[in-house]
Amino acid sequence: MEKKLPLAKPVIDSFAGYAAINNIVLNYEKGRDWFVQNFFKLVIQYEETYHQVCFDYLNIDTLYMASYSCFQPESYVKWPIENYSIPASQVKAGKFVEFIRNQIENGFYIMVFLNWRYLRKYGYDRNGFHEIFVYGFDDEKEEIYATGYLAGKPYGKLVHSYCDMEEAYAHMDIFWNQEIADHVNRNIKKISLLKYKQDFQFAFSLRQFTKDLKRYLHLEETDWNVDLAITFAKDTKKLAYGNQLYEVLGKMLRKNCEAGENVDLTVPYAIYNHLEGMQYKIEYLLEKEYIRNAGEAQQYKNVVKAGKAFLFTAIKYIQQVTWGKKADRSLGEKMQCQLLDLKEKEAVLLYQIYEKLKWNEL
Repeated sequence: MEKKLPLAKPVIDSFAGYAAINNIVLNYEKGRDWFVQNFFKLVIQYEETYHQVCFDYLNIDTLYMASYSCFQPESYVKWPIENYSIPASQVKAGKFVEFIRNQIENGFYIMVFLNWRYLRKYGYDRNGFHEIFVYGFDDEKEEIYATGYLAGKPYGKLVHSYCDMEEAYAHMDIFWNQEIADHVNRNIKKISLLKYKQDFQFAFSLRQFTKDLKRYLHLEETDWNVDLAITFAKDTKKLAYGNQLYEVLGKMLRKNCEAGENVDLTVPYAIYNHLEGMQYKIEYLLEKEYIRNAGEAQQYKNVVKAGKAFLFTAIKYIQQVTWGKKADRSLGEKMQCQLLDLKEKEAVLLYQIYEKLKWNEL
């Protein structure tokens, strides 16, 4: 027997949680409406030293970053999915594949942390854990259909053997049985079961989208703490929003490079991925005839292209550090300039779109 649940191509795939949610909700028209309405409310938290910067596509608070809160029943975000979490202790070693099969047959996707050392596709010889999103199985081939990230490659479909999945699950015990300093919004001892809400009702609001675009471009003064109910873990954290992302991350990347420090590829890729997401939203507006001239959509492709050039600059620097070569520290300044240029070009196009939407909603 073989069964695969529907798997849409994700738009936002820079974080495992968001990629999985995209995989599910973009199969449905109401899910697409919800995605376009919500996925560009960028919130950035950073320290004055720019040593640490984190950002989220939806919202962020002290307990849950939204890319993980989609797997927390306690989340205050209105997700278009049913969400159930169970303790991993309820699924015994040796019974994990059976558990997967039963859940898939009942229409549930699965998100679980596994020990990547025992998943041969990853090629690691050390223990470590990673989120695995499961959407199907094949009894004849004894394979599990999943998604994830391989080193140096984008998010995509992966196939793991039944044996590998059982071993990777059984050997999570080395993490379950010890205290691990990890981000507060991840619980590696939970297994999350996810299903699209068939009765999910959502109406895209052009008025709200226009308002959010106005905020993204900082065309009005807004008290983000009040408006978004954001709270801080530390008073030392600073807040930025919308297209201020380019400035904040530009300063962080330059600081890292000038110090000869490595850069997590997730950061520059997430910026490029955000540009891809904005392109998707513009094409959605065109498809729904909220805007009728394809000119801005075509021009925004040039912004995305410039974003890819920025990403390649970041990859070049990361490779130099990773391979032990002398790092070109001037690449930090180059990345910062590229991001500021991106912000300027994007702002011009998005303002043109904002002006058209403002009149359409009247």
